[in-house]
Amino acid sequence: MTQLNLRRVFGYLMKTEQFRKASSLIKRQENLGGSGELTRWLRIKMSYEQKNYWVAFRECKDQRSSFKTLRYLRDIDLHIARCYLRLGSTNKAIEAYDTFQRRYPNDGLSAEVLWVIAWMYEGQDKVVEARTYYEKLL
Repeated sequence: MTQLNLRRVFGYLMKTEQFRKASSLIKRQENLGGSGELTRWLRIKMSYEQKNYWVAFRECKDQRSSFKTLRYLRDIDLHIARCYLRLGSTNKAIEAYDTFQRRYPNDGLSAEVLWVIAWMYEGQDKVVEARTYYEKLL
């Protein structure tokens, strides 16, 4: 299966919460010699979609250095921040989102990331810090 088709089928399986079929799809692709980075990323993504945030976080942290493609590095960095937030580590989430923002300043999610950081600071009643990120957003 081509990488594009694999992503499409995997995306559908995630939206419909067919995790066993997605796992089988990844395993079958690996057995056929499928893309190493793509299949490793899809496993991480599946852990996140299953709400196994600790597992997804550990996989992102442990495997980040083994990825070379910018697309996957970007997604891993974003998911590290998302996992911190889901695990309740707001300060670490802020740091991770800020790191994402500095690494990928021209990314399509750049504005949203700034807004999320400001929103988290507001939740901590840190108005000055929140204002700083809102100003960056403008």
